[in-house]
Amino acid sequence: MKSTITAKTLFATQWTDFYGWKKLEYLWLFSASFAILLISYVMGSSWIEVVSALTGVIGAILVAKAKLSSYVWGVVATGTYAWIAYAYQLFGEAILYTALFFPMQFIGYVIWLRASSRDEREEIVDVEKRLLTAHQRVVVTILTVAAISCYAVLVGLLKGTSPGLDSATAVLSVLATTLMLLRYAEQWMVWILVNSVAIVMWVIMVIEHQGQGWAVLAMWVLYLLNAVYGWWKWRKAQFAN
Repeated sequence: MKSTITAKTLFATQWTDFYGWKKLEYLWLFSASFAILLISYVMGSSWIEVVSALTGVIGAILVAKAKLSSYVWGVVATGTYAWIAYAYQLFGEAILYTALFFPMQFIGYVIWLRASSRDEREEIVDVEKRLLTAHQRVVVTILTVAAISCYAVLVGLLKGTSPGLDSATAVLSVLATTLMLLRYAEQWMVWILVNSVAIVMWVIMVIEHQGQGWAVLAMWVLYLLNAVYGWWKWRKAQFAN
């Protein structure tokens, strides 16, 4: 049955997506959220960093669970992170989060809604998942390397901070987001790379800004752990099919 967006659908999926999880999944959700809040409190992070980190981690965990409401949390996470990136002069990140990732949350919601399956009560229960072919992986790899090189030159011209790391994170994030929108499991391998590079970049930011940015750094560390979980979860679903 064709899915349509209604206020009821938007509100319902926001909360029903948290029902019926396994105990370890609830433990991961609460542990990750608590870690963000604790680190933010101890290190005195700004409120916008706390909001961005918390909504981002919750949204990422929901993506790993293939839950539609991940995009609702993503609206807040991407919007606030765009401002944070600009404040830290990470212009590559700021441009992409403002011009691409923020609007992509709305597009992704529509795409996933149309690819979702429903139960007898017409509630969304799952989103279909796919895998890239070997040929597609080769093409994607070549195009990604070329894009990172070109974007690094652009960020360098803007006198941005860490143009190499900034461009790598930005381009790989675009790739991972695209794969996520199209529901490919390989998104998680790319997210692992993105998060690893971002961790290095934000360690540099914390050092250069005298301890600021700890909440965002913690967010990227949790993103990395969640990407490993997401890869396992989506691959497990593919083998089950």
